[in-house]
Amino acid sequence: MRQLTGLRPKPEQQPKQQRPKQQRLRPKQPS
Repeated sequence: MRQLTGLRPKPEQQPKQQRPKQQRLRPKQPS
C-alpha cells in the first residue's frame, strides 16, 4: 500500500504544476 500512496501524490503534483503554467500563458496572449 505504501507504493500506491507514494505513486499517487507524485502524478497529482505534476498535473497541478502544468495547469497553473497554462493559465499564466492564456492571460499573456490577450494582454
